[in-house]
Amino acid sequence: SSGRIKDALSKIAADQKALWEGKKIGWAHKGTVDLLPESTISIDSDGNILDGRVVVAMLTIISTDTTGDMGDKLNTHLKSPDFFDTANHPVAVIDATSVSWSTVTANVSIKGITKVMSFPVTLTKDGDGYLMSAELNIVRKDFGIADSLLGKVALEDTFMIKLDKVAFMR
Repeated sequence: SSGRIKDALSKIAADQKALWEGKKIGWAHKGTVDLLPESTISIDSDGNILDGRVVVAMLTIISTDTTGDMGDKLNTHLKSPDFFDTANHPVAVIDATSVSWSTVTANVSIKGITKVMSFPVTLTKDGDGYLMSAELNIVRKDFGIADSLLGKVALEDTFMIKLDKVAFMR
């Protein structure tokens, strides 16, 4: 990180969530998944991200747009072995390896499989802390995630994980 001074290690604020969205033609499911307290970012004295680690509690993944019996089926399916296999892989991790301007390169680990991804990140000062936003488009087959929902619905090749103003505090 080219000699920039590390200013602060910021821990994630309580009760932060990531958003997710999976699509097929003309339709999408959306939901949330909790971010764990061990998530941190390091920031230099100019307010730039130097590195960071976001830990995702995959056991908490839920759909927010489907309720009742269908919602229960979808939530069970998301946690099943052909999707996120949360019994064997309770966390996913986004571990930044480098930051160049507003682009983060990270090791992204889902279902025990790690791939290198780059994505834009914005960081906004908020009182004593920071709000971080990023969008990752995950290629399902890279992580062994099924291409159908309940065996019937063909999904797009990617799904999106969005960090929308996730709060980190000093």
